Amino acid sequence: KNWKARFVWAEEDVRRTRITWEELESLNWFFNFTPQAGGRRRETLQKCQFSQGFLFLSQYLPMPYRLEVTENVQYLRIYHF
Repeated sequence: KNWKARFVWAEEDVRRTRITWEELESLNWFFNFTPQAGGRRRETLQKCQFSQGFLFLSQYLPMPYRLEVTENVQYLRIYHF
């Protein structure tokens, strides 16, 4: 691709409001609880992974997840949490 095509692609991509499951499963993610739920900033921050429809988080069983769209808004639903 030439620079113009890459620029046009980037301009279109930045306006997206949804993520695909492929992106969700290929990017790096970190998880932490809110302070009210026991989160202690960096001390409790941990890397997590989305893979094959499950969220993997240390010290928890794999949790199924789904990307859902309701009224044109995308939600990440994590079940059995």
